[in-house]
Amino acid sequence: DVIALIGQEISFDGSLSSDPENAPLKYFWNFGDGTTSTEKSPKHTYQYPGTYLVALLVSDGQNSSLALVKAAIYSRALIISEFLPHPPDPENQNEWIEIVNQSDQTTDISFWQLKNTSNQTFIFPAQSFLGPKQYLILPAQITNLSFNNEKDSLSLVYPTGDLCQEIKYVNAAENVSISLTADNQYIWNQNSTPGNPNIITNSNNLPL
Repeated sequence: DVIALIGQEISFDGSLSSDPENAPLKYFWNFGDGTTSTEKSPKHTYQYPGTYLVALLVSDGQNSSLALVKAAIYSRALIISEFLPHPPDPENQNEWIEIVNQSDQTTDISFWQLKNTSNQTFIFPAQSFLGPKQYLILPAQITNLSFNNEKDSLSLVYPTGDLCQEIKYVNAAENVSISLTADNQYIWNQNSTPGNPNIITNSNNLPL
């Protein structure tokens, strides 16, 4: 099976196919999105998110064999925008996480996951959607995720369980968020803006 992002070139490979009499083989790929190929090892790019069944039919002119693989294609648009690992009053679990849909289309975020280093996990329930350019704030009361002030991480995980994004940090200062900048870097930010575009002021680079 294949896991990839919109616009990512995927290499498919039928070269392990063989014929008992060493007869020449013909290949027919159907990528499940309306496109096909007769190459032995084609490359393909999906333009929209979704789950596609990819079929490979190999034939020697008399006999044929069919194989199916699943291609799970995800949007590049879903990303962690900001989170607060060390709130002023940690006893009240005031940590929060902000994600954003950077695309101009509504994105299905069902079964995506958020995790910390302790493997505490929040799974978005079925029928979860995020509108175009929409920010979503997730407080600790909903996610049940709590962060260690000395050292921890926040991960965004595909519904398949594969890692999409991981942000590591050390020595979280009180009431200072970790924010995504315009050039796609994460930094400490003293001006938290939950639910709104990030405003970067008085920041230091986030240790990696």
